[in-house]
Amino acid sequence: MKRIAILVTFLGLSSLAACKKDVTADLEKLADRACACKDAPCATKVLEDLATLAKNNKEAGGNEERAMKAATKMMECAMKAGVDPTKLGETLKDL
Repeated sequence: MKRIAILVTFLGLSSLAACKKDVTADLEKLADRACACKDAPCATKVLEDLATLAKNNKEAGGNEERAMKAATKMMECAMKAGVDPTKLGETLKDL
């Protein structure tokens, strides 16, 4: 669980570094997609989409509290779907 908190904190801070395009709703949609996944490949695809969103929106902003909740939900659902925490960290390390 501590690993999730670290990843979520990193994700939240890096995703909301500036105040331009609001990506909060996009993060919430990705969290919902992750929670709909029944297997690891599905959840891994959502995480890849998260990495793409982050790379394409480096100057993005948004509601930090909602983004943190969405990120936490996404990570929990990804692991529940079978994504290994190590793989989760590898996928998110470049964010």
